[in-house]
This record gives sequence, C-alpha cells and structure tokens, in this order.
Amino acid sequence: MEIRKVKIEDLQEISEMCKICFGNPMSENHYKWLYGDQNGFYSYIMLSKNKVIAHQAIIERKYSFQGRILNIGLSSGTMILPEYQKSGDFYYLLKVCLSNFNGDLIIGFPNENSHGILRKIFKFKCVPQNLYRFDFKNKLKYIDDSCSDSFIRDDIKWRIDQHPLHQYTKLQKGDCHLIYKEYSGDSIDILYTNIISKDFIDILSIFSKKYAAINIISIQGEILERIGFEKIEGNEFVYKAYNSAYQQVSFPCQMIDSDVY
Repeated sequence: MEIRKVKIEDLQEISEMCKICFGNPMSENHYKWLYGDQNGFYSYIMLSKNKVIAHQAIIERKYSFQGRILNIGLSSGTMILPEYQKSGDFYYLLKVCLSNFNGDLIIGFPNENSHGILRKIFKFKCVPQNLYRFDFKNKLKYIDDSCSDSFIRDDIKWRIDQHPLHQYTKLQKGDCHLIYKEYSGDSIDILYTNIISKDFIDILSIFSKKYAAINIISIQGEILERIGFEKIEGNEFVYKAYNSAYQQVSFPCQMIDSDVY
C-alpha cells in the first residue's frame, strides 16, 4: 500500500470513487475549492497496485477564540472502496493525515468509515446529540437570557460566499448574525448564528410565513429546547485538541463547521 498527497492527475479517479461511495461524482472545480491549498491539496490517498482505494483530508481553516487565531482542521472526504472497507487499511491513511496536522484542533462529522476509529483509537471527544428541529406547528417561546458562540469563523467568505454548489442567505437583527439555506423546499438549515437570543428568535419568526420547520446543529441544547426545538437523529460530531492549551474547550459545533451542508 502507498499513501501520499493528492495530485491534480488523481482527481478523475477520486471523482469516480466518490460516485461509488456516495452516489455522485465530485467536479474538479468543487474538489479544488474544498481541498486545495497554496501548495497543492490538503488531501491524501491510499493506493493499491496504483489504484486509488481510499481518500481522506484535514482541511485547515482559521478561527478566532478569546482573541487568538487558531488553526483548526476539518476531517473531511472519508472514502474507501467497498471491497477494502473491512481490511483495516483505512486506519493507516487516517493516521498519516492526523500526524501531519500541525494546528490547534481537529473537528469533524464522521461517517461510518471513520467515526469508530476517531473515537476509540484516536480518542476524539464526541457530541452525539447535536441536531435540533423546530416545527412551526408549534409556537416559538421567547427567553430572557442568551448564549454566544465562543468561536468566530474567519473563513465565512470562502465557506459561504464562494461555495461552488450552494447558495446561502445572511440575516441580521441587533447583535444576531444568521446564515441559512433552504432545505427540501419547505424548511431551512441554519448554517451559523453567533448568538441565541431574543433577536435570534425574532429572525426565526420571519421564517414561519414561508417554511414548515427549522434545523440547527448546536451544543446549546438546553436553551434551544426552551425555545421549542426538539432533538432529532443526526450525525455525531467529534473534536480533539492538538494544542494542550485547548484540552478543556468544548467546541461549539454548527453546520458551517461541516463540508456537507
């Protein structure tokens, strides 16, 4: 087995593997936007007899936390061909990716190929219940307190404005900045909000005129449930500090922290 960084000539084969694993190929433009860096790509592949059999990346992005700029890696692009999924080979690819990361924190919404390895072998912390839904058949409840996101995403332009596939909308009321996109025509996904407060609820009330429901990923389950949200089944979220200064930090996951939504 060979493990190496992705090269431009690998993209067609990676796209074909993406179709096998997820049902859809990935365009070269989308791949370059998601995984490209100034030196090539963040991504790695595993090859067997010159055939690409697995793919993994740690996408590096800048976040602000308590006045400091952090380099945070997003575990992304986990793929392994079906005939190799029980071989144990993916462990070695993931180990190379993680060992070559030089930042502060790695985060991710792992799929079934990687969540067990990340949690049990590499000791990532887990937020198993993070997806909430509000149904407009019910009434929004106002709250007197609020909670702010402790991390500031410094890649909004790249992640939102330059996305090659999805269109997002930004709204603001008072101190609340919210980014969302339509989901399935009758509901919305909240990609990001910097605060959950009365202003946040006022923005949500606007959606009742057009949509049936709201989906959000958050670690602020208690305050969301007081507003009227309910937990629903969703992907688990994992994170691990590679900088000892942030070992005790609970990362405030949101949809914007994924490579999917």
